[in-house]
Amino acid sequence: MNTASVPIAAPSAPFAAPTERHVPLAEYHDPRVLLPGEARSLLAGARWRRLAVIGDSAAEGLGDPVLGYGRQPWADRVAGELSIDYTNLGLRGLKAPAIRDEQLARAVAWHPDLAMVVAGGNDAFPPDFDVDVTGAAIEQIYTGLQHAGARVVGFTVPDASSIHEGERARAIGRRFTALNDRIREIATSNGVTLVDLAVRDFSVDPNSYSDDGIHLNMRGHAIIASLTIEALGELVRNAEGEL
Repeated sequence: MNTASVPIAAPSAPFAAPTERHVPLAEYHDPRVLLPGEARSLLAGARWRRLAVIGDSAAEGLGDPVLGYGRQPWADRVAGELSIDYTNLGLRGLKAPAIRDEQLARAVAWHPDLAMVVAGGNDAFPPDFDVDVTGAAIEQIYTGLQHAGARVVGFTVPDASSIHEGERARAIGRRFTALNDRIREIATSNGVTLVDLAVRDFSVDPNSYSDDGIHLNMRGHAIIASLTIEALGELVRNAEGEL
């Protein structure tokens, strides 16, 4: 495969791509991935200055490299396009109550005006999943960040069981459906901007997942970054975050 890169001009910034960024060829031609110029156009005028990302391994940025795609996880990509001060507290293995207990106060202490939360996936895998417990923890995270003055962006969780077969996978799928339905309800009732990853076709595409069949790979991360930037761009167009 040709792994040549396509040069794309990008401005230097506190957390940003280098002045001349090279977009790997497959990423450049992927219609689901924004090019840097497209991302900058969507975010032009954004005023957010401090971004906190909290959550589990998906927030942390786990994922296999993919030939023809950059190695930056989704949150790093978003922070770079925003040219923003940025902290990422994401840590693999955590369930929503642990994210609330271990990361929320630290995120609030960062004084973010923009916060992104990825939580619930680890909760939904085990058979003893309790959607009420998980939902309550996610809502407490959302509202805690809002009370601290942050615009909160939440995410539904791609259902990795969709790329597997068998009754166990179907049972996990039912739990993920319940989780994502609850996340949508909580986001709507609390005015949280939701990036609904679970309804996107990439989330049921095996080519978006790492070899472990659980975590998204760097192609998946590139797509999440683009969807997040599109959601932020809509906020900017609606005057929030504008200069």
